[in-house]
Amino acid sequence: MAIGIFWLLFVIALASPARLSVYLFFASISFRMLAVIPVNYTGGVTFVPLSLLAPLMAIKLIAATRDAVAVQDLLFNWRKLGLLTATWLVGLAVTATAPVLFAGTSIIELSTVTVAPLEFRSSNLTQILYLTSSCLTVISFCLLLQTVEGRKFLARGLVIGSVVVSLSGLVDMATAGTTALASLRTGTYTLLNDNMMGTMRRVIGFCSEASSYGSLTLGFGSAMLCLRPGQLLGGSWRLFDYPIALITLTFALLSTSSGTYVGVATLLLLFLGDYLYRLLTDRSPAARARLQRESIGIGAMMLIAAVVIALRWDVVEQVARMIDETVLQKGASSSYEARAYVTTVSLDAWRATSGYGVGIGSTLASSYPVIVLASLGVVGTTLMLGFLALCFLRRIPRGDPALATLVSGSRYCFVANFIPALGAGTLIDFGPLNALFFAAMAITPFALQPEPWQRATRLRNPVLARATIGP
Repeated sequence: MAIGIFWLLFVIALASPARLSVYLFFASISFRMLAVIPVNYTGGVTFVPLSLLAPLMAIKLIAATRDAVAVQDLLFNWRKLGLLTATWLVGLAVTATAPVLFAGTSIIELSTVTVAPLEFRSSNLTQILYLTSSCLTVISFCLLLQTVEGRKFLARGLVIGSVVVSLSGLVDMATAGTTALASLRTGTYTLLNDNMMGTMRRVIGFCSEASSYGSLTLGFGSAMLCLRPGQLLGGSWRLFDYPIALITLTFALLSTSSGTYVGVATLLLLFLGDYLYRLLTDRSPAARARLQRESIGIGAMMLIAAVVIALRWDVVEQVARMIDETVLQKGASSSYEARAYVTTVSLDAWRATSGYGVGIGSTLASSYPVIVLASLGVVGTTLMLGFLALCFLRRIPRGDPALATLVSGSRYCFVANFIPALGAGTLIDFGPLNALFFAAMAITPFALQPEPWQRATRLRNPVLARATIGP
């Protein structure tokens, strides 16, 4: 049933304006265990909805640009996505050659999580597909961010995705102990849906485990809180940013993932620091009005939290115990020792190749910097660091508060989501939400300054034609 519904929606999106594929893309992010192609036909490889919707969205948006020069400039200009494109190309080259040049090197095999010799495996292909999907997503978001209408489609999609991920957690809680969600969990990933933290069951939504759901809700919650899509949409949409962010981050805490707790704490510190900075420095009437609205929203959330604490102190004590078990005592757990072991083996594999790398999908680690280094080698890692450096050093655009918020907010979101990945990032694929943050940091500063060849034709033939995408 679930697979049939997906393919029906896919066909409708294929024949519809590009905006529908954008909305479906965001809604599908929560379905991380739904194999839309039966695994017995794919040799055990799980193709989740994102695997098909990401290229569909990219193809429709690239076709809608009707400007091959602009797309080429986006991909290969080092000031835009050129370094990310180079990172992907280096990753392909390393993956194609490392198993031949360094055959037999000890790595952690992805499907069994055991030490095995380096050789070509199906995991190389699947992880390349996932990374390629995320790179295509960055391109799609960059194209959307270059026009007013495209930014509105992106903002609505973000709201849709946040609502769906919160509903998935609610449905998971309501159906705990039953097989009601079996049709949405048909992938080959190991399902951990009965883990307990004290007397509380860990919420996993439509994902395979709590840490996966925690990272997903942290990503959406941080995006709603810091990117504020309501600013892009205007009107009553502004009222939904903080409430949806609060609900989504609450489900992030219900995942009881240690990395998610650290990420939420980092996010709140960054958000409050930014708020206080703007409170002290912004003097314009428009900025003061925005700060006043934010103050009301923050005050309301603090009041709600105070009431909950006053009425249910036992909940606060249970949360304190969970934080102590998941964060403060994490180093003494068996899972921490296992994660440290696979990270060490992957780092040793990188050393054994003299920094060349073992290829995408060849090994597993529990630290994102380590898996990038082990997979891409020194050259690929340097290119990735260069791309991130450009994103963070680029000047925040002036003249449009919503665009400025996109850039600064994406930086906060990336940091809040990256810090947990320092100790829990297992695969090189950076995922759809980091793709959004990359695109916002990389291309938004150019949104108000079109390239010379675009200025003469921008009004006559915009990057995303309204007639193509739809109203």
